[in-house]
Amino acid sequence: MPGGTDRNFESYGEKLSALTDEQRAIVCDPQTSGGLLIAVRSEQAGEVEAILASEGLQSVCVGELVQASGDTVRVEVRA
Repeated sequence: MPGGTDRNFESYGEKLSALTDEQRAIVCDPQTSGGLLIAVRSEQAGEVEAILASEGLQSVCVGELVQASGDTVRVEVRA
């Protein structure tokens, strides 16, 4: 796991709900030369997926960001 993952978590981790190690690795991943985590409004997800597919890119919905309370964000992973 890249060292930047821990630095990212230290930077904004207090704003996230409890995560498994795997979720933390995905949400805090600093890499840009491989996988890319993007967030879009749910009503635009289909359009974004279509654009990515038209460019030959694969996409997978990994979850939903939900405001838990105050400034905290909860990551709900889809099964």
